[in-house]
Amino acid sequence: MENRTPETDMKKPDQTSDLTGQTCPYTVIGVKKALKPLKKGQVLEAIVDYRPAVMDSIPNFLKKINCPFTVAEVETGKWIFVIEKSDD
Repeated sequence: MENRTPETDMKKPDQTSDLTGQTCPYTVIGVKKALKPLKKGQVLEAIVDYRPAVMDSIPNFLKKINCPFTVAEVETGKWIFVIEKSDD
């Protein structure tokens, strides 16, 4: 599920997007909108509590646009994605 790089493990987020309470497709739309203003190499932290988005929708979207990311469950039913924008 992860597309982990040492860079995404070490960088602090430039922006945080809290998507708790959102379901698909709004989780992917939220990630896409939050990434848009970032420059290449900047990091987005996205907080998600919708399991299908964590397991499928968001990782598939990020792989499609070639953005490195990590995801971790920080508490039961709550995950944090750390996403590095790959292009402008």
